[in-house]
Amino acid sequence: MYFNILLVSIGGAIGSVGRYLGGMYVQKTFSAHPLFGTFAVNTLGCLLVGFLAGYFNYATMDKAPKALIFVGILGGFTTFSAFAFEVYSVTQEGKIMHAALYTVINVIVCISLVFVGIYLAKLLKNA
Repeated sequence: MYFNILLVSIGGAIGSVGRYLGGMYVQKTFSAHPLFGTFAVNTLGCLLVGFLAGYFNYATMDKAPKALIFVGILGGFTTFSAFAFEVYSVTQEGKIMHAALYTVINVIVCISLVFVGIYLAKLLKNA
């Protein structure tokens, strides 16, 4: 158990730094609003979760790799806490429709990309 906690901690640090750098990259590269940085990271993270779960057959994986990859790295990378706070912040600016649209788009696209990632992994494994 303590080994898995260590793996989650290490993975979380890696994922959190990746999330920060990825969001900043999108914002700077595209002169985008911070919402777009979070959206880019969340969608990429969801695609990776789906792809890796499909590729490595999540159900049969050992606990240690699950702890490192899915809980640690990808959990740190795709946290929705920043997302939730951003939605709150936009509503506080009085932009209720923007917040609602942003929320709906994030949920639909991210969940869809989990399915796409699993499908791509299956295609790759069967190639």
